[in-house]
Amino acid sequence: MPFNTLFDAYVFVDWSAVSKPKFGADSIWIGAGEYTENGDLIVDQPANPATRRQAEAKVCDLLVRHVQSNRRVLVGFDFPYGYPANWNNAVGRNAGNWDALWSLLAERITDNNQNLNNRCEVANSLNAAVAGSPGPFWSRPNKNITLQQACRRRNRSALAMRSGSFGRLKGSYERLGGSRNPFGSCSATDPSAVRPLSAFQCFTVCVITKACVSVAVCGLLKLDGNARPATDHW
Repeated sequence: MPFNTLFDAYVFVDWSAVSKPKFGADSIWIGAGEYTENGDLIVDQPANPATRRQAEAKVCDLLVRHVQSNRRVLVGFDFPYGYPANWNNAVGRNAGNWDALWSLLAERITDNNQNLNNRCEVANSLNAAVAGSPGPFWSRPNKNITLQQACRRRNRSALAMRSGSFGRLKGSYERLGGSRNPFGSCSATDPSAVRPLSAFQCFTVCVITKACVSVAVCGLLKLDGNARPATDHW
């Protein structure tokens, strides 16, 4: 670009964990903009794809276009990009970096064009990967899902922490949420009850409950052959 900017274009995504195609409130919104040759920032009309697959395709198209035009792009999603350190030990994996996590979930998660996904099935299989360990994933949408059927969510979470796989995780939650239950939810009516939510929670109303589905999208975008050679993650 003929002027000094850190990035030439921007793409920001307000993600959604809804389990059906949806527009408007509580759905996916994509904001994007880019600088012109004379230094003007042109902001696109917000895009509101009805499904995560449509959103993934939209973001990928934007990135490929910018890469082909030799633009430096900042991309942001409002979901967790990974799990706490040592997550791999709790699911029987040797490698524990972000790249291994993204690849693992991209391989296993399916999320179709109606926003239906297999996150609980994948979480069940990862929970069962280590003998004698309760596994980190918990919370299920209905009684037909086996996730967490054997024991209560708080007991399982505590057991996973005591197993040594997530020693640092417990300390992080305590610093952020005090002595309150770190695996509970936030309260809009009681500010004193606000606490961090667990990225291993597979079902409630907020987007963090489907972190495994969201992180899988990062893996799929990373694997795109047109954008990957020019992509960095941090």
